[in-house]
Amino acid sequence: GTDSPSAKLELKNEDSSVGQNCELYITQQKTYGAGNGLDEKSKLIFAVTDSTQLSSNRQMASIEASPSSEASSANGFMTLNTRSSGSLSEAMRIDNNGNVGIGTISPSEKLHIKGTQGDNNIILETTSYPQGTAIGAIKWKDHSAITAKIHTEYDGNTVDFVLGSQYNSGYKSDELFRFKGNG
Repeated sequence: GTDSPSAKLELKNEDSSVGQNCELYITQQKTYGAGNGLDEKSKLIFAVTDSTQLSSNRQMASIEASPSSEASSANGFMTLNTRSSGSLSEAMRIDNNGNVGIGTISPSEKLHIKGTQGDNNIILETTSYPQGTAIGAIKWKDHSAITAKIHTEYDGNTVDFVLGSQYNSGYKSDELFRFKGNG
């Protein structure tokens, strides 16, 4: 679509009509039910190489898509893979239900994190925070409003851990419990 690309490959659709998309297909031919398993995947591979290595030997990451079943293409999944100890391994999966799995190939919830003992942590980080503000929070929301949250709060000296409800019948913020950072 362009005679002056800004990269080695550029897809450009200059038709701005409604319904016009710029698409790229990566297709893997599959014969369903032929017993080939789920190893037939469409794959986009990212490699970093030098003059002494083939790109296939220096794969750093990939994005793969595959059907969820040998028998049908009704459902599919996508994986993000990263290099570890010289080969690609699955780092994250999004299944046909929209569930995201980190460390698991079968996520059972919207976010399912599985790790080995001691490495199953989640970090909420901010680079700066004004005194008296929440610096990290987990919030629960119904269809229209935040209903509850857990957060930390910095007072200039210590960080407190706060359990709270965002609204009750009067739609106001309530602090239910506070763990003081200084005991």
